[in-house]
Order: sequence, then structure tokens, then C-alpha cells
Amino acid sequence: MTKYATELQMFVGLMEMEKATSEVEIYIEDLKVIKSFGEINITARCFSIQVKTGRKDQAQDLVSTVPRIEQIQPLLVRTLTEEIGPINVFACRILPDSNFIILDNHKKQLLLFSHDGIFIKTVVTFNEFTGDLCLVENNTVAVTFESNVKNQTALVDMEKNEISKTIEISHDCLGVTCDFQMLVISGVGSKKSTMVNLKDMSQNILEGVWGNRILLYKDKIYCIDSKQHKVNCYERTGEHIWTFMDNEINNPCGLALDINGFVYIASSGKSTIVVVSPDATTSKTIRQEAEGMIKPIGIDIHRNTGMMIVPCQIREDKPRILLFRI
Repeated sequence: MTKYATELQMFVGLMEMEKATSEVEIYIEDLKVIKSFGEINITARCFSIQVKTGRKDQAQDLVSTVPRIEQIQPLLVRTLTEEIGPINVFACRILPDSNFIILDNHKKQLLLFSHDGIFIKTVVTFNEFTGDLCLVENNTVAVTFESNVKNQTALVDMEKNEISKTIEISHDCLGVTCDFQMLVISGVGSKKSTMVNLKDMSQNILEGVWGNRILLYKDKIYCIDSKQHKVNCYERTGEHIWTFMDNEINNPCGLALDINGFVYIASSGKSTIVVVSPDATTSKTIRQEAEGMIKPIGIDIHRNTGMMIVPCQIREDKPRILLFRI
């Protein structure tokens, strides 16, 4: 005011400021003498009013944190080729610490790699060809064997580099999955699965629930039928929920679920990843041939970090491992 206002403007402005500060001063002085604003009494009563929410015709739209299927677009983070070496990838899983393990069916080995593809160690060498693997707990994985004679699944201790336990069931073993409480082992020839309670090792057979690759997630079992080029979804108790088939799925050999329940299917025959909604009503095809996703032979997703690993066998002894973020 001193710099820019005229004498008249300064006089009027100071009068307004004095008026405002006087009112505030009176208010503060009044607060000093107030001892109490009153008393509060709370009376609780039950009402029979029913509130309806989520009307379809309301103006407001509830915000959903689950992405729409058309929003799913994996972003390539890294390609691992030379780092992996000459192996025949048969199955690949991401561990909780973001390292990953590979079943090499050429040398019948379970191999451990760091998250950036650096070889760490050979965990164990098997005497037979392997079928599939899954994580049972932080340092233990289950590995199935293709043999139709022994019908065995091995629990492998990755810290001790040894088979800690062998589980025998009544049918052939191929697909295997676990939710850290139940281990489900699927037989393709027998067209049945066995649920193994990891607490007491008791077994329960599910007739008609089977797949080359299977997943147990939130009380549902997802199974790939590679010959029929389809995916089936069942309740944990064995009741069928839905079947999904699509022209973009040919020779499916990999199955994964993200944290929102979307199903990811690796199709080797079409060089695609098909994403299916949790209720199997919508789907989306992801093609990444330009980024090297040719003939994917598996898929796995770290649900906490959103990292997706897709192994591709571009040659018999030369794999390509693609890391995506979804």
C-alpha cells in the first residue's frame, strides 16, 4: 500500500484492516471467557431403514480398481537369450524373490536363475524326464515325472539341493499346482487329479478334472487341454464352471493368472498370449512376435509385482526368455 496506493486509498485500506482486526480481537477475547460449549448426550436406537446401493440407473458410477480386459497390455522389460544358455525349457516359474527356476528336460535338471537371467546353480538332477513344477513354499517346489510306471511327484528342497520327499499317487502325473495348503497333481491319461493335503498328506481324487497344465487359485482349478485346444474351470470340489475355446488358441502349453483373476494362456501353435476374463465371457489376444515371442512354451506371473515370464524355445537347445510387466 505504501508503494503503490494513493493517500486516499491508503486511508480507506487502513480503516478496513483496523475494522477486521478489531472483530477478530473481540472474538478471541470472547473465547477466553467461555468455559463450556454445552453437553453432548448420545442415544442409540435401531432403525428398520434399508439402503440400496449400486443401482444401474444412478448418475454416479462406482470406480473399479480392476482393469478392463482391453487395458491389459504387457510391456516388455527384458529379453534373456544368451544368458540362459543351451537348454530345453519345459517349465518355468517365478519365485517370491523374483528369481526363477527352469525345468531343463534335455539334461533332466532343475536350474535356478537370478531375476536378470544370471545362472545361479543346478538345484538337482533327476533320473527321469520331468513334466511340470510349482512352488510349494519359499524354498520347496514340486516336480512331476512323465513316467506312467512310478506315478510320482517329488518335493525338492532348493536350499539343500535335494529331493526331500516323494509323493506316490494312483495315476499318471503331469500338471501340478499348489496354493500352499493343497497340492493338486493332474494325470492326462487317467483324466483325473489328486488333491494332496500338505498338512497330513491325505489324498482325494477328483474324477474328470485334469490338464496338461493346471492352476489352483481362490478355490478354483483351471486346466489346459492341449489336444482339444481349450481351458476348463472347475470348483475346488470338481464341479465344472466354464470352458473356453478360441481360434487364437492352438497347442496351449502355458497357464497363469494375475492378481485380478484374469487367465493368461500361452499358445505355442499361434505364438500368442490369450487373456480371458475371470468369467470367460471376454478375451483378448496379445501378439508380440516383433519382440521375439515366437512359439511360447509356458507362462508364469508374479502376482505381487505384476512381472510375467514367457519362455520361448526358438531352437531345440536355445531358449528365449521374455520378461513383461502387466
